[in-house]
Amino acid sequence: MTLVRQLEKDFKVKMFSSDQGGEFLNAKLTEFLSEHGIRLLTTNAYTPEENCLVEKLNGKLLSKVRAIRDAANLPACL
Repeated sequence: MTLVRQLEKDFKVKMFSSDQGGEFLNAKLTEFLSEHGIRLLTTNAYTPEENCLVEKLNGKLLSKVRAIRDAANLPACL
């Protein structure tokens, strides 16, 4: 919610889009969004096509993390 608050300072947030993960579908967040007049949109489960920007970013981050892990000679289980 810190991110949402920061965004509200810079922009008028009208909509919050997320997958159906529990970290986004909880009473605290939905109440916060409702109090601030922000519409919550969720994508269908198991459809990365609907979350393409996030999925692309996750892929880039994982690639970088793996490179750092390998450069540090850490085990693959990390």
